[in-house]
Amino acid sequence: MGKEVHTFRDDPKLDAGEEISPELFKVIQQSRCSIIIFSETYAFSSWCLEELAEIVKQKNEKRHQVFPIFYKVDPSDLRKQKGKVEEAFVAHEERYKEDKSKIQKWRNALTQVANIKGWHLNNR
Repeated sequence: MGKEVHTFRDDPKLDAGEEISPELFKVIQQSRCSIIIFSETYAFSSWCLEELAEIVKQKNEKRHQVFPIFYKVDPSDLRKQKGKVEEAFVAHEERYKEDKSKIQKWRNALTQVANIKGWHLNNR
């Protein structure tokens, strides 16, 4: 009996400001696991953070497995939200100043996943 692996990737044609497709959330909810690749600029993307928050929700509610890959980024920078991550959140707080709960949800999700043992890729 072979197991199937289906991959899903964001639509690169989405323009800034467009809403994330409900299809993406449906795919996350139907999945058993997620592989998240954190880069130096990951936290600058509100889409990535919104997806991350949904992945963490599924992890906490349905035992969805999460496998983080840290690509040229230190997990402690994500956990402590310093360096470029801090810069990103300053921008998000300005942009979403009326929705502080959204920012807190993203911060919590980032911290929670950064605490998971993952793989560190620096020069590969």
